[in-house]
Amino acid sequence: MRRFRVTVFYREPTYARYRGIETKTYRGSFTVRAHSETEAIEKARALFEDAARAATVSWPREIVRTECKAA
Repeated sequence: MRRFRVTVFYREPTYARYRGIETKTYRGSFTVRAHSETEAIEKARALFEDAARAATVSWPREIVRTECKAA
């Protein structure tokens, strides 16, 4: 297995509508061990979803793209 650094780019459109502001793109990065880039992205998305569920906010976070690089 290899290490990968996966960056997840996401938006919070419900929050933007609530605040009356333009939707921004945010990012979160995860370092994961995987056999391939595809597996690394899957693992990072799962970690992202876990973090989103654990957040104290109620609006959804929408993934718009991911980037994966060997770490």
